[in-house]
Amino acid sequence: MDEPADPPVERLSRSVGAGDDGDAIACLRAFETVPAESRQAALRALREDAERTAPLVPEITPFLTDGERSVRLTAPEAVRRGHRSRLVGSH
Repeated sequence: MDEPADPPVERLSRSVGAGDDGDAIACLRAFETVPAESRQAALRALREDAERTAPLVPEITPFLTDGERSVRLTAPEAVRRGHRSRLVGSH
């Protein structure tokens, strides 16, 4: 039996770019259970658009405690950029 495919990073990027927070959150939750390389790819995609990532910061936090060191190291940059954008946008 085939294992389910990883969620596509492109879908996450499209959702974030379109401001579809609901779909982006669903994508992030799906990425929590895929291989480390895919989780890292998702986090890297979020770093590309920090302004639109800000609403997703709470959904990124589970990646900060991920079992894979490489994912834990990638997550703070996505959170930091999204959080910074959130702070700047609130002024």
